[in-house]
Amino acid sequence: MIKKRPDVINIDLSVKIDRFDLDLFALDTNNIQLGLSNLVKKYPDFSEIFVQNLIITEPPQSPENTVRGFITFPAIKKLQDTVGIVFPNLQDVEKDLTQAMKYMKYYMPEKKTPSFLSFISEYSNAIITYGDSTQSKFGIGLDMFLGGEYLLRKLFYPIISKEVRIKSI
Repeated sequence: MIKKRPDVINIDLSVKIDRFDLDLFALDTNNIQLGLSNLVKKYPDFSEIFVQNLIITEPPQSPENTVRGFITFPAIKKLQDTVGIVFPNLQDVEKDLTQAMKYMKYYMPEKKTPSFLSFISEYSNAIITYGDSTQSKFGIGLDMFLGGEYLLRKLFYPIISKEVRIKSI
C-alpha cells in the first residue's frame, strides 16, 4: 500500500544556500588578510574548517597564503569558472531542499532547520556537516556535482556513474 505524502504546503520555511564559493573567489588577493577576515566574520564556523581541513598544502602555510594559493591556482580558478557556469544560481536546489526541510519539520517539528552553504574542494568533499548540537549546518561541494561528463571528473573518478549531477544534491 502506497502511503500518501503529508501536506506540508502550510509549513512556512524557505532554504537559502549561502555561496561561500563565490565569496571566497571574490577576495582581493592584494588585500587577502582583510578579505579573509571578512570571510571569517560571514562564515565563522566554516571558514576555519575550509582553510585548515579542506585546503591541503605541503608544507603547511599561513591561512592567508593558503587561501591566496588556492584561489589563484589556475586549475582551481578553471574549476570555479565551470562551477559558475553549471551553477549560476542554486534556486532549483534551494527549492528541493525547502521541500525536504518541510517534510523534516512535519515529522520532527522540534528540530531546527539546518543552514546550507556551497563551496568547492577540488573533488574531495561532496557534503560536509558541521556546527554544534544546537544548529546543524551542511556544506555542499558543488564541484562534486558537475556531472559524469565533466572531463576532469572522469579523470579523478572514472568509476562514478553519470548520475552524479545537479539532481543528486
